[in-house]
Amino acid sequence: FYNNVVANEMFLDSAVKRSSVVSLAKSLGYTPNSKTAPTAVVDVTLSSDPSSTVLLPGAQFNTTLNGKSYTFVNTNSAKIDWVDANTPAITNLNIKEGSLSNVTYVVPDTENNRKYKINDPNVDISTVKVRIQTSQTDTSGLVDIWSRAGDLTEITKTSKTYWIEESTSGEFEVYFGDDVIGEKPQTGNLITITYLITNGTSANGAGNGDSTLLRAFNYLNASNTVEVKSVAIGGTNLETVDTIRFKAPRAFTTQNRAITKDDYSSLVESNFTGFDSVFVFGGEEADPPEFGSVFV
Repeated sequence: FYNNVVANEMFLDSAVKRSSVVSLAKSLGYTPNSKTAPTAVVDVTLSSDPSSTVLLPGAQFNTTLNGKSYTFVNTNSAKIDWVDANTPAITNLNIKEGSLSNVTYVVPDTENNRKYKINDPNVDISTVKVRIQTSQTDTSGLVDIWSRAGDLTEITKTSKTYWIEESTSGEFEVYFGDDVIGEKPQTGNLITITYLITNGTSANGAGNGDSTLLRAFNYLNASNTVEVKSVAIGGTNLETVDTIRFKAPRAFTTQNRAITKDDYSSLVESNFTGFDSVFVFGGEEADPPEFGSVFV
C-alpha cells in the first residue's frame, strides 16, 4: 500500500499532495499562481496642496463591500498633476486590495541555489519587487528593481533577474542566477523583497455603486474625492491542485510561443486572471475571414 501511494505521487496525473503536484509542475517549467489582488482604477482629486509631486506606493484607499471593510493601495508611484491652479489630482490610478509588506535578508555567502522565503501564504507574486543594496550600511543599488526572469535566451550573466517558485511547504521563494545565467548576489548584500498581501477574490466588485453623492472609496479624509473609473476585478485565490495539473502540461507544450490556438489560450491563462475560461480562434475561421488575426 505504501509503495502504491508513493508511486502515485510520482506522476502528475495521479499525485494528490499539493507539494507533489507543485514539484512535478516545476519540472515542466510551470510556476503555480498565487492569490491575485483585485485591481480598481480611480481618479483622485486632492483638497489641499500636496507636500510632494509624487504619490508614493502604499497610499491607503478604504472601502466597504458586503458589510466588510477593505483597504486598497497603489503598488507603484503616481505623478500628481494639476487640473487647474488650485486642484491637484491623480488620474487613472491603479489600486490593489491588500497591504504592502516586505522581508529583508543579508546574503551570508555566495553559495549557489540559495533561496529566500516570503513567509506569507497570501502574497500576490505579481506584485513582488526585489532590490539589492551593497550592504546594510551602503545603499548603492537600492533604487534598482530586479526583474522577474522571462525568456532564458535573453538573460546574460549581468542581468539583474530573479526567479520565484512555490516550495514544498507552500511558501513562495525567490532565488537568483549564478553569474552565468543572471547576476548572483554577493556576500553581505542586503536583499529587500516587497510584496502585496491580499484577500484574493473577496474584494472583487469593490467600487460598485460609486456616485457623486456617495463615493465608494475614501482617501485620508472626506475632502479628497476618489472617483471610480473601473470597479475592482481580477482577484483570484491560490491556484488549486486540479488547475495546476491541467495547466502545467499545456504551459510546457506552449514554451512561451504563440503559434497555435492552444498556445494563445495557455499564455492568456498563465498571464491574466479574473475570467472563467478562454476561447481562441484564428482569423481564418471567422466569417468573413480575417487572415493574420487571432481572436481571444
